[in-house]
This record gives sequence, C-alpha cells and structure tokens, in this order.
Amino acid sequence: MRDGTEKAAAWVYRGIWSVLAGWFRVPEHPPTLPAAPGERLVSFHPSTRYLGYLKLYFWFGCLAIDLAILVGWLVLLVAIPPLAIVLAVPALAVAVLPDIVAYVAIHLRYDTMWYVLSERSLRCRRGIWTILEHTVTFENVQNVHVRRGPVQHVYGISTIVVETAGASEAEHQNRFAVGNKAILEGIDDP
Repeated sequence: MRDGTEKAAAWVYRGIWSVLAGWFRVPEHPPTLPAAPGERLVSFHPSTRYLGYLKLYFWFGCLAIDLAILVGWLVLLVAIPPLAIVLAVPALAVAVLPDIVAYVAIHLRYDTMWYVLSERSLRCRRGIWTILEHTVTFENVQNVHVRRGPVQHVYGISTIVVETAGASEAEHQNRFAVGNKAILEGIDDP
C-alpha cells in the first residue's frame, strides 16, 4: 500500500513540476561554467537527506499550526456549536491546503538547487519565480568552513561556506551569497 501511495505522490509531483517548470521557464539542467578543454565539471543537487531535513521542519511547522487551528475550532465547538459546525469545512481547508502547498514548495526548492564545480570555480543556482545564481572563482577564496548543527548531524549533512575577497550583491538579495560568501546547503561529505 505504501509503495502505491509513494508512486501516486511522485506522479502528482512530476505533473506539478512540469507545469510550473514550463510556466516559469525553469531550466531543467544544471548551470554551466566556462571550462578549459579537458577540464572536468561536476554538477550535483544537495543530498537527498537534505530533503528529509527540510521535511522535518515542515512537519513540525504543520503540526504546530494545524494543532492551533484544531484547538481554536474545538473551543468554538464548545462555545458556539452551530457556528463551529458551519466553520468545520473552512477550518479543515485552512489547515490542509497550505500544508499541501508548502510540501510541494519544499520539493521544488530541492529540485531547483544546483551546484556546479570546476577546477577554477563554483556556481550555485536555485529558484523558480526568481532564479538566483552565484559564481565564485577559487582565486578569490579567502576562507572555507563547514557548518553543522545538531539536526544536520543527525541527518549526516553539512553546509559549506566559501568566503571570497569581494561581494557582488547585497546580503538580502541572494540566499546562496550572503555578503561575500557562497553557501552550499545539504552536502553529504564536506
């Protein structure tokens, strides 16, 4: 039964992905980097465990919000039963529909994250509505460090931060580039 449910969910997601990718013209392939003849390029997504990490926070958030909606509805049921019965379907919709949208958004976030690495540079890309790319050349790199919180440790993933000598965008404009840093999230073996 679970295998059938997973196949159906994957089929629905592929349909949603193809519609959104066509509508927003999301590139299906990783970004490219200029490379010398014979130079090897490595393109990859974050680890699949990163998707699980994102889903963990999703489920905690859904649980908190949905419980608040349920408690509010139950209080209304005790206080004004006819009104609570009338509002049962809208309350269910307010609880479930945002959960579905957020779940699909998590998968879309994961599927649009790409990292391309060459011998000379690194390029990060993410986004559907706005596609953000950030390229760092290794000749400008001043520091590379790994971040790993306790939940990331459980999932076996890390975040790699590559600091460069200069910044090309303001901090709030690009999730991959915070000031003069390129950020690679969800990396298995940093």
